[in-house]
Amino acid sequence: MKYNMKSVETVYNGTTFRSRLEANWAACFDIYRWQWTYEPFDLDGWFPDFLLKSEDPKRPDVLVEVKPLTSFCEETAQKMRGALEKTDNHHVPALLVGTEPFWSEEWEQVCVGWLLEYTGYKDGWSWDEAPMRYVDWSYCSDESWEDAWKDPRRPKARIDFCHATMDYRHRITGYYDGNSGSGHGSMATKTFAERGFSEAKKQVQYQSKGRKDA
Repeated sequence: MKYNMKSVETVYNGTTFRSRLEANWAACFDIYRWQWTYEPFDLDGWFPDFLLKSEDPKRPDVLVEVKPLTSFCEETAQKMRGALEKTDNHHVPALLVGTEPFWSEEWEQVCVGWLLEYTGYKDGWSWDEAPMRYVDWSYCSDESWEDAWKDPRRPKARIDFCHATMDYRHRITGYYDGNSGSGHGSMATKTFAERGFSEAKKQVQYQSKGRKDA
């Protein structure tokens, strides 16, 4: 598939990324406090752009593919699924992200991207949107959620994501509040997602400008 966005090699926090979009997502992951590794390995012809580290030792890490998309791309999805099917990594979730987090009209909540999960059933796999949630912020009622998550005094105040229709637990923290249904904690707001990604882009742009001026 051809994309209109030109790839521009970009350095962010000492790592050279193949595109500005990848650097933007790396900065966004840092803002969300998600630990990442860039281009972790070759998975039978698919080179995931990132690996997001699960903080729950019982949960697998998440592989991430970055594309300049504004809607789900079946071609890219098939490539990711095909690579996982040929390996022993069936239970490793794979996340496809686009130009930025987006608002889902179907689920009426903001999503980080589209998540592939192995179901174990006859069809084997399930793609769906990946809603974002506030995790363990019940004690932050005195402040707005959009500001509380950045407060270093509140390490448990986190942002996370899940599969819209499959496993209930969050993929980074492993958080699960015991209720049935996908997603736990409070739904992240569209404003939160827009502010977070906008801040990430500013950080990347600032570092890039600094390198040019040096």
